[in-house]
Amino acid sequence: MLSKNDMEQIQSELLSYDKAREQLQTLTREATRLCSFAIIQVHRGNLTEANKTLVDAKREVDQLENLLAAHVELPQFGQVLVAFQEYTEAKLLYHLKRTGKVATLKDIGTTSTAYLLGMLDFVGEIRRLILDALRRGAAEDAEKSLTIMEGIYEDLMSLDRTSILPNYRHKLDAARRIVETTRGDVTTDMRRVSLERALRNVEGKLSPKNKRLKRGTNAD
Repeated sequence: MLSKNDMEQIQSELLSYDKAREQLQTLTREATRLCSFAIIQVHRGNLTEANKTLVDAKREVDQLENLLAAHVELPQFGQVLVAFQEYTEAKLLYHLKRTGKVATLKDIGTTSTAYLLGMLDFVGEIRRLILDALRRGAAEDAEKSLTIMEGIYEDLMSLDRTSILPNYRHKLDAARRIVETTRGDVTTDMRRVSLERALRNVEGKLSPKNKRLKRGTNAD
């Protein structure tokens, strides 16, 4: 039979843990929502608003980190890692759009696991940037982004002992398919641009000759 003091202590700990769990769910949901919204804002070109949203997301992430530090049982919840991944992904996209470079682990300020898993998800966001560039006719921007995408995939593929990271292999396989598909899209578009340029050159060379022929016909 348990002592009354032990029962009271255990009950108090359970109540504290349950309250912390509820806080965790609220914080992770809000952080994930804000990060998803920031990604949308970046793709729309609203970098100033995206930065404000990321500041709000960072506030939620900081509170989450404090909560995890006070309750060692909480990190086991899957939504914790998801929230940090989403934050990493959003920060990576914002940083790339703002500077043209891939943010470092120090720039993001998260764990290595969240950084790697968020980076793999980031590959899909780079594809969206590339497709937007192709639609605008900005083939050079698309090529630059493709080079970054391929470099990220090659670096992540070269890492060893990644089997300890949840979903890493699955995300890596998905990233490979995205890279291959995007490479094909860019190559197809570049061929189209090259063909159109060649046709314009031919038309330009033929135009003076056509004009001379037309003048000669009029003279007759």
